[in-house]
Amino acid sequence: MKKKHLIYLLFSVVFLFPANAQEETDLLTTRKNKLNREYLRPSISTIVFHDGSSIAQSVGKRLLQMNNEQFDYNDIGINFIKVSVTDIKTLESAVTNALKEINVGKKIIRVWFPRFINKEKGYSFEMLEKRGRYAATDNDIKISMASKRGKAILNNLGQKLIDRSYVIVYYIYKDPSDKKGKLVKANVLAYKLDFNEKVMYTFYDDKYYRNPNGIEECDFPLEFLMKASTSNMNISAMFKTFIEAGISALKGKEKVDEIKVAAETIYEVAQVKLGKKIADFEVKTIVEKTDPVKAKIGKKEGLKIDDKFDVMEMVQKDGKEISNRLGVVRVKQVKDNRGLATGNTDEKNMSIFYNIKGGGYDKGMTLVKNPDLGIGVSPIILSNSIGAMLDYRTKFYPGLLIYLKGELPLGDKIGDDGFGLFTSGKGDSKISFMNFSFGAIKEFQFARYLFASTGLGFGAYGDSKDKKGRQYKVDDSFIEGLGRFGLQIIPELQVYVEGNYKLHFGNNKDLFTKNVSPFGIGLGVRYSF
Repeated sequence: MKKKHLIYLLFSVVFLFPANAQEETDLLTTRKNKLNREYLRPSISTIVFHDGSSIAQSVGKRLLQMNNEQFDYNDIGINFIKVSVTDIKTLESAVTNALKEINVGKKIIRVWFPRFINKEKGYSFEMLEKRGRYAATDNDIKISMASKRGKAILNNLGQKLIDRSYVIVYYIYKDPSDKKGKLVKANVLAYKLDFNEKVMYTFYDDKYYRNPNGIEECDFPLEFLMKASTSNMNISAMFKTFIEAGISALKGKEKVDEIKVAAETIYEVAQVKLGKKIADFEVKTIVEKTDPVKAKIGKKEGLKIDDKFDVMEMVQKDGKEISNRLGVVRVKQVKDNRGLATGNTDEKNMSIFYNIKGGGYDKGMTLVKNPDLGIGVSPIILSNSIGAMLDYRTKFYPGLLIYLKGELPLGDKIGDDGFGLFTSGKGDSKISFMNFSFGAIKEFQFARYLFASTGLGFGAYGDSKDKKGRQYKVDDSFIEGLGRFGLQIIPELQVYVEGNYKLHFGNNKDLFTKNVSPFGIGLGVRYSF
């Protein structure tokens, strides 16, 4: 066997599995074991299963075009399959059986070992070399430069990456409650190639490794990890449609690409759910600088503006080492680090983060990605209204959100005594009012636990009916400005004081300016997920 190949196998046996044996064996992560498994660049194979409906196939095909630069992609040649599922409870078994039938495990190994050279040399290592070099960090480069083993250390990374091979399955099907056939539902399932010590030793035996049919004759099992429905799709899709409509209008297009919105929504919701559960999908890196926090990750790891990260450290508790969260940061500036690491830790090549909550960070602590959907829900009680707001983190600019809001105005009741929900008329002729608005908010964080926000929006009052069902046309629109100041209780929860001012215009503006104060102040609570 060629010397280079022999060195690969030797390092795989001596260095790969003793190191992995110390890692957390449970791949579904919890807060206490966040730092137990080493982060290496994962690879995925994406397969769409569908029910055969036209809408599911259209969304599924668009979904296959979605990608995340955090992952290498294992193209196994099969990615679009019709499957009959009479009960969603049987989905897991149906998918698992289908993956076995098409030998997905062997197809993944074929990606890692694309060529059989000859019986003396065995299978080629070019994919291991290529991906190992690309996955290497600056720290890996420094270690290799200081070691006699040098390049062999970097090449051995490729061997470790095989054990980070995943299969992500989407099952797309027509929404049974939608009679028009324009809506879909989706489930996502995750599997991992079980390239454990026994499988590796078996494959690297001459019986298989130096056999041109060795991959077909060896067994490469898949391990089922999790299944999740892409719930929260409706809220995400609503905001995506809102954004897409604005982009379409700017481009002079009349219609929103609903297939694109559906596919992107399914993909992003699935990415968040998988990222929260699968340890290998949690990007981890060392804090290189503080004030502000900086780290050597970027586009290569799929980083985006406003991505959320926990700042972690290892602490002793009851005689055991566990990971402890000191605070939470979001991405402010993303660096393009796509390329081979050089070992240079120049600060200009580091992505920058801004603090959300906590502090006391030191160089050498660990950043762990904690993905979220970027959706916030806020009930708000002001002196001139009661309302609720939905907001969505745009990821175009740090701390920039768009919002949709509905309010019931509070004021002097016309035709009735007292102050309360603003109404006009009496008895069966009484009508109430409600307004809707949309706009943008910019957040600012400071002093570890405090934040401030400012926003600008546009809104209008909807038409109203009295108790007899008679329609009343309401002609009033407004521009609103708002400001908030509050406390970040936990990363997902804010409590704040809000001030709000509305400038009315329209034929019925006097109805509101005389009876409802244009300025309101009060309290709000925001929960994000």
